[in-house]
Amino acid sequence: MVDENAMLRDKIPLAMSLASKLVWQRNVFWIEYQDVAQEGLIGYLEASRRYQPGDASLNTYAMDRCNGAMLDAIRPPRSSIRIDERSMCSLDDALDIASDDGRKWADAIAVKEIYAAFDLLPDQQRDVMRLIYIDDCSMLDAGKTLGVTEGRVSQIHKAAIKKLREKYGH
Repeated sequence: MVDENAMLRDKIPLAMSLASKLVWQRNVFWIEYQDVAQEGLIGYLEASRRYQPGDASLNTYAMDRCNGAMLDAIRPPRSSIRIDERSMCSLDDALDIASDDGRKWADAIAVKEIYAAFDLLPDQQRDVMRLIYIDDCSMLDAGKTLGVTEGRVSQIHKAAIKKLREKYGH
């Protein structure tokens, strides 16, 4: 029988270090890095309980989930994401930007349209598109975050692109 407490105690320094780096690199200010580390340790524990010996070692398997749990912890709740995205660039803001630089204004309008287009997608496709294009995750990282394989992320991404092309005629 594995002593879960001892296993987690051994991972605390690593989790704290990873969480600190993640919070600093992503400039996250709404959550303490200790809370992010705690979420990562919970993810590690859950993964260790589900682990079936196979290709990856327990540590590799569980650390992937630990990283995914930390990324989940720093992502704001979906409702606040939608509010922020829609208010990110109001028409008045875009017009102010336009007076400075027409290209920035066009970019701001394009970003707003992209967020609106993502909202039309099914949940899983929207999540993949946001992770890849907004959170700047690789398909591998997106897969780890969503708990699917990189190949599945690629399939979901292709389906989302197809749906957007059908909708917008490109």
